[in-house]
Amino acid sequence: MPILCDLKGQKKIFKMKIKKPILNLFLKTPELSRYLIFFFCIVFLLADYATPARKTMFVNLYNASSYKTGVWNISFELTELAVRELIQTGLFDVFQQSRTKAATYIENEKMLEDIDTLAAYGKENGAEIVITGVISKFGVNSTSIITPGLGGWNLWNAFCDIDFRVIDVSTAKEKLYPVQSSAIENEAGLTILGGPGGIKDLSQENVLEQLEKLKFNSELFNQTFLGKAVTVCIKSFVSNLSTNHAQGQRAVFGKVVDFEPGFVFINKGYQDNIKEGQKFLLYIYGDEVRDPDTGDILGKKEISVAEVRVVRILAARFSKAEITRTFPGQQAAVGNMLKLSTE
Repeated sequence: MPILCDLKGQKKIFKMKIKKPILNLFLKTPELSRYLIFFFCIVFLLADYATPARKTMFVNLYNASSYKTGVWNISFELTELAVRELIQTGLFDVFQQSRTKAATYIENEKMLEDIDTLAAYGKENGAEIVITGVISKFGVNSTSIITPGLGGWNLWNAFCDIDFRVIDVSTAKEKLYPVQSSAIENEAGLTILGGPGGIKDLSQENVLEQLEKLKFNSELFNQTFLGKAVTVCIKSFVSNLSTNHAQGQRAVFGKVVDFEPGFVFINKGYQDNIKEGQKFLLYIYGDEVRDPDTGDILGKKEISVAEVRVVRILAARFSKAEITRTFPGQQAAVGNMLKLSTE
């Protein structure tokens, strides 16, 4: 028994094998049938509108902080935490690559700083964006406070500063997300470990040793002042990146799939938050550019073809756009790539 739903002009047919007793029940109770059809229509409508998660490669953060020889491998731990937070948003389909594996694949660690190299590495692994970054500060310190007549105490500060880098694979362009976070505690947040209580003159090393008894990102660790600083740092980055994603501030990339005089048809629609009136740049890749000293391929030239303006959203992944400008010597064609115009 086929069921036909018409959603925004898109006909969807669902074929179901319904046993005779159940069919008789539906025929006798038409209201039940209507509710069932309505339910399936809503489910498939929501599926059409769902924003696909962006395929994301996360290359482990580089530890440039003074915390090098401690118990925790903060490069791995902070990356793991960020990956979990990103996945929980539902906006990012994340897979993780260790810096060692990445550096081996693309020849050396230094090349991980090169945007074009990271973009090419991400593309080979099927990613839309590559995330990495540098841990610039991680740890604790203290400040002695003396109050006349009341004595003094140590005010402890935990900090976690990370400069996140987000590279768009299609354009090899980078956006920086520097995050600085800290938390203050007058008892170093260690009372959950049975101290310090009345212990005086705790050194920075002693406080870290106490904290390192806890598993990184465990419930107890997250209650400490260092755990709070870490949580704020990671959540701030994920929140900022997710907001940009949700507001459509990320570039939309696609291709021209058909054309007619004065117009092109693109493989982006309302599922990609495309709006009528949005402007896009059509482009193609030109010759490869090589480093004059090493001969390494740095990337390809991007050649602008035309500018277009969306005039009609036709389907979830299909829109019509008017050609508003054609660059000298170029002509819009099927296969041209597109991105949001900056003008």
